[in-house]
Amino acid sequence: MFENSFLEELKKNLNKIKGDYCELFVQNEDRQVIHYTTDESPLVYLRKLCGISLRKEIGGKTIFKKKQSPDLNKLLHFVKSYGESESKEIEIIEKKFDTLKEKSLIDDFFYKKLAGKRYLYSNENVEEETLIISLSRISVSVINNSGLMTNEERYHHTAFAEVKFKNGKSGAEAVMFRGVPSSYEIEKNIKYCFEEACKIANYRNSSLKSVSGELPAVFSSRAAGFLLNEAVSHFFEADLNSKTLFSSLIGEKIAPENITIFDAGPIPEEALFDDEGFEPLKPVVIVDKGKVVNLLTNLKSAFALSLKRTGNARRKSFRTTPVTGVFSLNLSPSDYDENELISRVPFGIYINRLEDGYLSLKKNIFSFPVSEGYLIREGKICEPLSGIRISQKTPHFLNEIRLIGNNPEMFGGIRVKGENYYRTFEYVPSILINKINVHKTAHLPKINFDRSI
Repeated sequence: MFENSFLEELKKNLNKIKGDYCELFVQNEDRQVIHYTTDESPLVYLRKLCGISLRKEIGGKTIFKKKQSPDLNKLLHFVKSYGESESKEIEIIEKKFDTLKEKSLIDDFFYKKLAGKRYLYSNENVEEETLIISLSRISVSVINNSGLMTNEERYHHTAFAEVKFKNGKSGAEAVMFRGVPSSYEIEKNIKYCFEEACKIANYRNSSLKSVSGELPAVFSSRAAGFLLNEAVSHFFEADLNSKTLFSSLIGEKIAPENITIFDAGPIPEEALFDDEGFEPLKPVVIVDKGKVVNLLTNLKSAFALSLKRTGNARRKSFRTTPVTGVFSLNLSPSDYDENELISRVPFGIYINRLEDGYLSLKKNIFSFPVSEGYLIREGKICEPLSGIRISQKTPHFLNEIRLIGNNPEMFGGIRVKGENYYRTFEYVPSILINKINVHKTAHLPKINFDRSI
């Protein structure tokens, strides 16, 4: 976290800047990356991102300035005052301040354990293996017209594994940790990543079939979370309202009564406030028993649409202005086991993984490739499928959800929105959809990628 004396100086000088709304976003990120491959010794490297932005609103127009420090040990902070002419800039502060005390992002025992050997998963079919562990500690402070809003530390840790089989097939998996994981959790998830990567490679090595038509589908917890996050939550982001017009649907019923969707917000180690310094104290219910009750907002979209502020401002770094986005999307579970959902399907598909795809906010249509799917025959999972996509009208497909499972699992990914990208999580159980359009890949439009995991 930043020193109070420095933040007080920033706050004092921010008051000198004229504008309807002024905001400083101060950021310092320390990242430690450990990279292992089959043929090379482990590599350990550090990365530091330091910077500050000034955002100012005048008559609805956003003026945005940013500064990055070239010094990896100090942070160069600045605030500029703008006169009536945009070309006139008066320097108020330009100093170097001490930032964080240097400390390892991983405990010494575990670090030595990793550095002392190649931590690689053993599989006789594997020819090449790669492991990347990324550990980040981010200091964030937000100061605006109301004063100092937040001065906090955030932790973003990720593990990634990729394998290549001797026959050329490959697979990869990543895990995004919530909060500060223990050494045991990191080790456990490294093994999980390798096992899942091998599972995907084996799947791609199988004799795959294809299928098409309007079919019932069971979505695993992972696939259901991806589907709701990509095909539904965008429509409730208020900064996209000119494209979705969903503010007119507040109070309208768009799904069955068993559908309750909400954003649970971040946990304390991820963030105490959103990226505009607003504290999201409670989960934000978006759809309550099938009825739209809220849109997700940041400061600007809440003011523009006369809605309450929900604390959903997200941003990549000090280099970008905030957008509206979810932290942790949840679907309330039911009492059904996933096997029971599968047993209700005489002929259909089971979808375990989806990939980035096509989403039209104006036409309300989505289309996503299925990267891991299986045929269901007589209530049992059978042959693996390949070369298929699913498509449907959204969010109207919510009415086709027949049953909800009792097995939510946490999955995380990176959502890309304009110039921003940010971490999101899904905690969604399996779902059974009465019917969804299944196509062979070649018959669908070109993919527009807007998300990567």
